[in-house]
Amino acid sequence: MLTQEDLQALAGLINTAVTASEERMTQKFNEAIAASEERMKNHMNAVVESQVMPMIRQVADGVVQANERLDRLEKKVDDLEATVAAHEVWIVHKAQNNG
Repeated sequence: MLTQEDLQALAGLINTAVTASEERMTQKFNEAIAASEERMKNHMNAVVESQVMPMIRQVADGVVQANERLDRLEKKVDDLEATVAAHEVWIVHKAQNNG
């Protein structure tokens, strides 16, 4: 039959073994989590670079093209305004000379 001291010694051995096991499992979990985080970060970077960035570049190129077109249209409008103003001056001048 086991004595109280034997039971306490067994309990101490079990506690030591369980604590060591918990520490090993915690270390393995932490390593697995860190590795998973690194893989996820690398995967997300690859997805962003291969799929998202091309779309962003395409949108940016479209914005640049739209701005260039707006600049050209703005110049045409400015030219038309100048032409209309010149015609107005000519019409007023002609009306004054004929009237």
